Amino acid sequence: MKENSQNTNSIIFDNKKLIANHTRSYINIADKPKVLYELISKRMLEKVIDANAKHDKILEVGARNNLLEKSTINKFTNIDSYYKTVLNYNFKDKNNVLSNIDSIPFKKNYFDLCFSLFSLHTVNNLPEVLIRVKEVLKPNGFFVAAFPGANSLKLLKKIFIEEELRHYNKITPRFIPLIELKTLGSLISKIGFRFPVTDRDTFTIKTKNTYDLMTNIRDFGESNSLAGRKKEFTSSKLLNSVFRSYEKLSIKNNKYLETEIEVCYLAAFK
Repeated sequence: MKENSQNTNSIIFDNKKLIANHTRSYINIADKPKVLYELISKRMLEKVIDANAKHDKILEVGARNNLLEKSTINKFTNIDSYYKTVLNYNFKDKNNVLSNIDSIPFKKNYFDLCFSLFSLHTVNNLPEVLIRVKEVLKPNGFFVAAFPGANSLKLLKKIFIEEELRHYNKITPRFIPLIELKTLGSLISKIGFRFPVTDRDTFTIKTKNTYDLMTNIRDFGESNSLAGRKKEFTSSKLLNSVFRSYEKLSIKNNKYLETEIEVCYLAAFK
């Protein structure tokens, strides 16, 4: 069933950092990240049901935990197999295959359904990976993916840029580039998927302060994984400045910090 593949893409993401992110997400899955994973999983399964798609043989690309698999098994009873490609070598399961997200080491025309939950936004060549997803799906196979949208953490990104320019007169890469929903729909059509549908949700995360928010981002496995990121620790002077500015604009009713996370969905048939 497995098939060898080579990745010759240019390096945008640091694979060691991605492994660390996925491992943290697996080991330290806290309440807020877990609830968000489960909400997104529910929405993805709704798309499978709405499309009346087959789900005998399932592949999840870049899985960080078992939450989507558990939701799927609870929803569907007639599953033959559920395979996952994983980065985290501690994430042991007989149907887990250790592999970079960019690689999908399975033979062509094998799966009825392919999932990706917050993994394909950190591949070095998204069009190439989507082509590979299409290859491993059977004819009329179904693909469902969830990506963090470009509107996520919009205010926090803006404040980081403003404060870093004010303190150091330069900008360092702190946030990974996120794909626009319109671009995603256009891309999947060009690759040859049929009947593509894209939509989005906006979730509001409530935290006590900015430090709590940053901890939630790390626990979700979304800390900076860019290969060109600054490796040194961010200075306390800059962090304190960012935290103060963000809290001033985001705390509602002197109680909670409210941060919007955009989640984009893609669903299409082969």
